Amino acid sequence: MEEIIVTEKHVFPPKPTFESMNYNSVVPSLVSLILFIVAFYYFFDSDIEFTLVLVAAVFIHESGHLLAMKFFNYTDLKMFFIPLLGAFVSGNKTEISQNQRAVILLAGPVPGIIIGLVLFFIAMQTNNDSLYRASMIFLFLNVFNLLPISPLDGGNLVSTLFMNKSTTLQTIFLIVSIIALIFIAFRLETYIFLIVPFFLLLSLRNRIKTKAVQKDLEAENISYSKNFDELTDEEYWRIREKVIADHPVFKTIDGKIYEPDMREKQIAGLIKSVLGSKILLDLTGTGKFIYTIVWLIFLLGPAAVYMFLYE
Repeated sequence: MEEIIVTEKHVFPPKPTFESMNYNSVVPSLVSLILFIVAFYYFFDSDIEFTLVLVAAVFIHESGHLLAMKFFNYTDLKMFFIPLLGAFVSGNKTEISQNQRAVILLAGPVPGIIIGLVLFFIAMQTNNDSLYRASMIFLFLNVFNLLPISPLDGGNLVSTLFMNKSTTLQTIFLIVSIIALIFIAFRLETYIFLIVPFFLLLSLRNRIKTKAVQKDLEAENISYSKNFDELTDEEYWRIREKVIADHPVFKTIDGKIYEPDMREKQIAGLIKSVLGSKILLDLTGTGKFIYTIVWLIFLLGPAAVYMFLYE
């Protein structure tokens, strides 16, 4: 009599879907802008002229990023101001290329540096102290942003051009950036900026956790080199199980029970971080060289112009 062996194949439920939060961000952006202005106004001893010029410089800088992202068809674009620290623009896109990301990163500081140089030359011609002060604000803010330190534009550009293929290099670069930012904060005695390396440390910890999850997935031949929307139901729930096991905050959730939790959106966010974002490596050596030259010109050029005119 022939023996029949029946193997049970687990059926995974459909992965959860989440509606995109395309809410109107105008009001939150305006509120953050007002708080930003008030904070800097009192921080700099009620210097309204300095505060308004600084806000204008930050707004133009972030608008450059936003317009470039809009040009490359990002969705859900938002701009927020962080009192005493700066601002940022966020948006979503399924796939981005090196070329696009390089343009977006340079679109913030480059216009501000050009404006700063124009104001500087006009100030020199007219002997206008207010214009000179404004030019220094524009130049310092934007040149500082081009320093090769994460999370500044210059650091992100260097990482985009040369570190996409090596997570080890990215981690080393992040550690060096944390040390550099701590040094700068103490050197300039602007201790509030220590918040930035603190958040970078959290980012480093999350990066290490993510790498551990990815190694577990590789050991079980679970594919994660894809976008969230491309995940099969099985891949979602199996990756979810690993993410829950690696994050103590979810210790009350049994990852082996395949049903959505109240915190499913938070879990899905961590799953997306494990997957990462697809970056199309479309830059040749020549392209990288050109972007590097442009970056160095705008990083070092303003100082060279200043020294030339004052020699």
